[in-house]
Amino acid sequence: MPAKVDEVSTTVSSIGQDARAQTEWFDRWASQMNAKSAQWELLRGGKWVPFGLGLCAKLAGALQRGDSTLQYVASNGQEHMFNFQTMEQINVATGKARSMRRVLWEIELDLGWVLVEDDLALQLQTHELQDALEFEYFARGMTYTINIWGAYQLNKDLGTKRALRKVSLEETPPKMNRQQLRTALEDDFPQFTCAVRQWLKMRWPWQLLGDCAIDASQFVETGLADEIASGLEGIQDGPPQLGDILQNILWFDYVDSSKQEKLTQSQADAFKETLVVKAIIQEARWRWGQAGAEDAVSALWADLGLKATVSKLEFLVAGGLGDELSQVLTSSCESVDDWIMQHKLPLWEGQECALCFSPIGQEDAGRRMRCGCWLHFECLGHGLQVLINEHTVDDTRMSTCPAGCGRPLGRIIPPGVIHRAVGDQLFSKYLDLRVEVQWQKEAMDSGKLVAKCPGCSFLVLCNEQEEMYSIKCLRKGCVVDRFCALCGMAQHRPPWTCKEYEERVFYKDAVPKVCRKIEEALVEALHRRCPGCLVPTERTDACCHMTCSHCRTEFSWVCGMEYALCRREHSCLNGAIYLHSMPKLVELLASRGLPATDQNGSDIFLELRCIYLLSQVRHDVGEQTWNRTRVEHPELLTDVIRSSWSIPWNEIGNVKRLTKLLPYAFPPLGHDRDGVRERPALLTVLDEVL
Repeated sequence: MPAKVDEVSTTVSSIGQDARAQTEWFDRWASQMNAKSAQWELLRGGKWVPFGLGLCAKLAGALQRGDSTLQYVASNGQEHMFNFQTMEQINVATGKARSMRRVLWEIELDLGWVLVEDDLALQLQTHELQDALEFEYFARGMTYTINIWGAYQLNKDLGTKRALRKVSLEETPPKMNRQQLRTALEDDFPQFTCAVRQWLKMRWPWQLLGDCAIDASQFVETGLADEIASGLEGIQDGPPQLGDILQNILWFDYVDSSKQEKLTQSQADAFKETLVVKAIIQEARWRWGQAGAEDAVSALWADLGLKATVSKLEFLVAGGLGDELSQVLTSSCESVDDWIMQHKLPLWEGQECALCFSPIGQEDAGRRMRCGCWLHFECLGHGLQVLINEHTVDDTRMSTCPAGCGRPLGRIIPPGVIHRAVGDQLFSKYLDLRVEVQWQKEAMDSGKLVAKCPGCSFLVLCNEQEEMYSIKCLRKGCVVDRFCALCGMAQHRPPWTCKEYEERVFYKDAVPKVCRKIEEALVEALHRRCPGCLVPTERTDACCHMTCSHCRTEFSWVCGMEYALCRREHSCLNGAIYLHSMPKLVELLASRGLPATDQNGSDIFLELRCIYLLSQVRHDVGEQTWNRTRVEHPELLTDVIRSSWSIPWNEIGNVKRLTKLLPYAFPPLGHDRDGVRERPALLTVLDEVL
């Protein structure tokens, strides 16, 4: 019997401090999430048939309310009763019962089978009801073809193919993906909505789980449950301490009761005069009372150049309000006034700009930098614009005077000053870059293993050495999904070493090319090109004196030269004009126990031509690639001639034997002319597309 889904309490204070409580919390929410997205199906004629969307919604609602049955009148007038205990649909008039079930769609990713996104699940259900074979689906900036009958997803941009399947909800443990877990935490802890969003983004075990759905055991075993529980417990009774970026996020969420992630003008005064002051006073490290807190906040607001609207990112970046408040709390000054006099500088007018050398006046205001330079905000903006567009907003650059002096400022330029200098659009870009810089710095200082993305150079934390083979880049918009931190190539896992994987990738492209070269060489070997018009000619039987049916040129099948020239200067046809009468070929056939017939003579000569041209291919592609192709595709040289005569792999490369056997038919593969090795004229056919 399916478990009843309990109503979610809005007064939850914790997800639990032990594994059992955390598991119960997770399963309760996961069951509710899965029940909402599950597809109901009916067993009819030995086949599971999906219910309509409207009926699915009614069934899910009744089950969530705790009802044991549901009465429903279909569009055809028939009345049905759905029994959730026996999972049956019963026709009230006839008493006939059919089994029903709830299913979820899963997709097979590199890390295993995971639940599909809710939007895709809904589209799968909708198109299945319409008996559609396939449909297109757009997500994450890419287009996918979903084939319902074939049960697979094809990425049209990358060409990757993923299997799809249905799993019974009653036979699989409840799962939640990162978005669903975030929803559960936000509903249970609405006062920390924004913190939860950032929390999961930064602390989600990406390297172990990717962006896959997890069950309760994974929620507990990865340590995610303990970290969330301890974090929530620490901020129940008061604001968290300001410090690193995660602590500042929690602090902001505690103060920002509106949860808008930015403060409007009407809220600014309350934020400045009441909420921030109140939060500072509650800090255990604060020792200067409420009046001191009010003075400190007022001085910071003016010094940082803050406007009426203060965004969350502006609060979080280095040199921002959060950073400055943290410095106030850890200051050793005896009073707030001492701290203000030592650390804060007012805004002045009437000085000369160090960049344009024009006076700073009422119309074109400026600012005194800590190095002593005075700069117009417009001039300061020109210098900052270059740094932002070049993505060079690291701590060193942003704490150095952008004027000609180049002296250190002692701190990062406040975000309010940057905002006024560069405008809204560039400032938004700056905030994103600075948060990323701080996160990377925190990663480097953590002492953990750090991987550098080969696509965007973003730094990613790793918990274990084994994770280095498969790292997910966390930078939004990066073209690299997963990579190996040791070699910079695509992800791979033991037993493949980086070198072995590199070879595997190389041969993945190289081997098909060699196969095509081999096939082209075989086609060329089984024909002779007319020396007059280059039309390929095939010999079926009779003598080696060939006449082109296209241009009527006469030539020798053995050496490919014009027949008159061959008879006059070569010994090819002087001894015999039939292949099975040539002494060298007769000896070769006898060594194999074959009679000297016209067919055998023709086949043995074609074998030698194949070996000759394939020897050039082997020389061109290299031994390793050739041997790899031989291992993966031994069938390439099987039954090549008349579908019954195979070419021996071991003979390919022994050109000296061929030259000694029939020198005019198989000249040396190359000779030096002025220090340059040339390809023989006979082998230029390999460069042509037949």
